[in-house]
Amino acid sequence: MDAEQPIAAKRRKAVLDVEDLSHVEFETSEDVEIHSRFDELNLRKDLLRGIYAYGFEKPSAIQQRAIKPIMKGRDVIAQAQSGTGKTATFSIGILQKLDTSRRDTQVLCLAPTRELAVQIQKVILAIGDYMNVQCHACIGGTSLAEDIRKLDFGQQIVSGTPGRVIDMIRRKSLEVRNIKMLVFDEADEMLNQGFKEQIYDIYRHLPPNTQVDWLTEKMREANFTVSSMHGDMPQKERDAIMKEFRSGATRVLITTDVWARGLDVQQVSLVINYDLPNNRELYIHRIGRSGRFGRKGVAINFVKNDDIHAFDMPVSLPSSSSGLSLPPGVDGSLVKATLAMMSEQDGSEEHQDHPMLSHPKLKHYVADSNESMEFKLVRSLKDLDDPEACFHPEMSHQIFGEQEKIFGYQDLKIRLYYTACGFQPFLDVSFTSKVDPAQWDGVEPDSVTTKLLEFIPEPIIPNLCDFRAAVENDSNFQPAGTQIAAKRNSDGDQFVIHVSNPTDDPSYISWYKRVQPFILWFIDGANYIDLDDPNWRFFTIYEKISMSSTETGSDRRFACVGFANVYLYYAYPEHQRPRISQFLVFPRHQKKGLGSWLLNTIHKYFHQDKVIDIAVEDPSDDFISLRDFVDCCNCLKLPIFQVKVTSKVA
Repeated sequence: MDAEQPIAAKRRKAVLDVEDLSHVEFETSEDVEIHSRFDELNLRKDLLRGIYAYGFEKPSAIQQRAIKPIMKGRDVIAQAQSGTGKTATFSIGILQKLDTSRRDTQVLCLAPTRELAVQIQKVILAIGDYMNVQCHACIGGTSLAEDIRKLDFGQQIVSGTPGRVIDMIRRKSLEVRNIKMLVFDEADEMLNQGFKEQIYDIYRHLPPNTQVDWLTEKMREANFTVSSMHGDMPQKERDAIMKEFRSGATRVLITTDVWARGLDVQQVSLVINYDLPNNRELYIHRIGRSGRFGRKGVAINFVKNDDIHAFDMPVSLPSSSSGLSLPPGVDGSLVKATLAMMSEQDGSEEHQDHPMLSHPKLKHYVADSNESMEFKLVRSLKDLDDPEACFHPEMSHQIFGEQEKIFGYQDLKIRLYYTACGFQPFLDVSFTSKVDPAQWDGVEPDSVTTKLLEFIPEPIIPNLCDFRAAVENDSNFQPAGTQIAAKRNSDGDQFVIHVSNPTDDPSYISWYKRVQPFILWFIDGANYIDLDDPNWRFFTIYEKISMSSTETGSDRRFACVGFANVYLYYAYPEHQRPRISQFLVFPRHQKKGLGSWLLNTIHKYFHQDKVIDIAVEDPSDDFISLRDFVDCCNCLKLPIFQVKVTSKVA
């Protein structure tokens, strides 16, 4: 490999041939070992027994690579497609490191949704069944008293959503001092969905020695004489460090809030807050460590815009210490070095908020992105003028941010129309007034079109006239794949279901890329899938529409009304475990029995000897209700429930 290539780019790639089903390419960090069998990982026997009892015969690709680094205590970022066993990967790693002789909480797992947090709990309890492990799910919408009771009993692992977890921490019900592992499942979704502040709050409550030690090491590398101190240190060691600091043997003391109060060292002239405390009182105590007994002192705070608003403080954000005016006696080199540490650790963070956004007059230029968006799946020209054909997104945080707000416009209206068959998009953005950056200190309105085009594949139909022509030509669309089901409802409407393998039909891939953005508007925590993977099966519901001859001539159209994606997950030795990943019926066609029909059709399609079961990835409450309904209907068809049999039993 070229010696001049960046270290981060030095990766080694492996190709795994799994039972000749497919060739999958993996990108793995250079020093990561690959273990193709669970018994190669030196797992404890009771854990290994639980793994096999759970149904695993051999580790999946992500498990072959990620379990060992987790067991070694390394920081791990693992990414893989749906259905590859990511939850089991970190579950096995943390169970191996767990000290089962202790009842205190040692692992905290955070998830963006309640369903995912409960799923993590179930996987941990199932795999750790023979270890007698204690794991509790702290999620909203459940009894606080039950959470407190369970945590008081002792839970070695806690899985939860950030809101309930931080609530339990603040109530002193969840003790975090012995937590040694922190897991973020679907980490990107957690940051996208507005949990950033709660996650940071939780992180600040965790044992701080790692942060202190990291900063201490960096400062020593910059040739500063540094001592460090945190709450987990024995009192005798703390006293020795304080003696060094008071005598001047070390010029810099890095510490946590353990010394925010009561520290009295007269020569302290500078306090640097690496991050701000959660409340003003603690902040006053921190900065009060300098300027004792009438002496001059300086406090420098490294802040983000949320901190600025919370503490209502004047701000100067220089790139180095040269931009600061420091009083005599304050070492500018220390400030410069600390700024460098901040840049290294948080260099990718951008200050997205502008101080002018708090101005009262600008509040009129903030729109709710869900209310501003208007969808239509246009089957005919009549739908363009039909208000009943309009629907709005249920969520938009993945496009417009965690607050689901759009800034810079009054009376904002975003029309995103699609032809119902070929899904050709038309986008129109209108408003009555717009923020002028020249009048508001350079504050720019959000670029709505740019944000949408990041998710909507081009080409976009540029005007309504061309879109009308596209609607009239929509009869040219023909559904891909094979028809596997058909039905006619009580109103006479006809529907069919087609199943497709996207790798067999490139035209279907380009069509589905136009449909796929709808999962972001209607499926919480959804992600795009890899359309090049041959293990995906796509089930699409089409409505067969016979158009009136007075409008476009006699034609028949296939309008998409819903879809589901199923991944064929491998199961040892020659079996499959299909897993439903995405499942959506468009709002205009919901509550018509199409969802249960689609799910039942999927069950029938996979009713094969080689299929062990059909799983669902992170099911919502609505989907669970739908699945229960379908299961009950299918149970009623069993011979045991027939009238003659039940009469005999009675």
